[in-house]
Amino acid sequence: MAGWLTPRLPGDCRIVASPAVRAQQTVQALNRPYTTLPALAPGASVVDVLRAVDWPDASFTTLVVGHEPTLGAVVGHLLHVPHPGLKKGAVVWLAGDADDVGPAVLQAVMTPDALRG
Repeated sequence: MAGWLTPRLPGDCRIVASPAVRAQQTVQALNRPYTTLPALAPGASVVDVLRAVDWPDASFTTLVVGHEPTLGAVVGHLLHVPHPGLKKGAVVWLAGDADDVGPAVLQAVMTPDALRG
């Protein structure tokens, strides 16, 4: 997934990760600066994640490396759909606008299985 993500991330992308060991291993594979946020630890709520990344007010791309079921719940909340249940290692790319009260826009979805296919 790091190989797929790296060329697609803008240079000013903010990368944040859970302090959990597996999340730290995942984010290190990107070989880019990142910030560890305790608010993204296992058991975080949707509100915790949205506050941590300043959604929808942040003016830059933010990559979140975290955990299920929290990230699936965040995706469901932002797209106004039921919790989609994300596979381990999946990437879901969303876009939003601070002035728009509607759902986020789904930009891309990629899974490790799709890359192997």
